[in-house]
Amino acid sequence: MRKIKTNHPFSRKQLQTLNEELRKISNAEIVALRGPGIQGKSNDYIDIRITHSPYLLDVFLSYMDISNPDRPKSNMIKIDTKGNVDRSVRQTMNFNTLADRVSFFNSLLPVELTY
Repeated sequence: MRKIKTNHPFSRKQLQTLNEELRKISNAEIVALRGPGIQGKSNDYIDIRITHSPYLLDVFLSYMDISNPDRPKSNMIKIDTKGNVDRSVRQTMNFNTLADRVSFFNSLLPVELTY
């Protein structure tokens, strides 16, 4: 298990849930307070990122599932401060316009990680 420290102010439940979700796709574990890239458990998961918005305390775990090379799938999971998981965050978050939705997801900032 590769331990990664971060600068993001995770809540305890949020960090616990993030690590539970991360364990499903990676051998990395976030240990609160600083990492470069996260490698997947297998070659089926690539481009694993943990991001956040400066306007919310929620964190977002995103990755590409390429287990079926003909149909790669982009996944994003939102984890709130209570550790609740939203697996369809792109559909469930409400925005006034499509431009607002696109702008929000494009403006997510990476959580700084260090090993």
